[in-house]
Amino acid sequence: MDGHHNYAAAKLAGVNPDYRPIGKKAMKIIGTLSEREREAFFINNITDSHYYLVETGDVVEELVMPDTGCKFQVHVNNRWVLGSE
Repeated sequence: MDGHHNYAAAKLAGVNPDYRPIGKKAMKIIGTLSEREREAFFINNITDSHYYLVETGDVVEELVMPDTGCKFQVHVNNRWVLGSE
């Protein structure tokens, strides 16, 4: 969604990245979340490995640990799964 993996892979392969926008359905779902919920969702679900700065290789420490301070719904039985809000 942010092009991080695409950019890292292209840099490794020595080619230009091919950025593509996310689909309308994903944008619609993300659009229903508050800014805080989006932040927690991306930290907990989109980062499948340590997020790092491609140019330096430095890990973004703020994204290493899951964010459990925000509730948000998942699609399985629409149950709140994380957080204390």
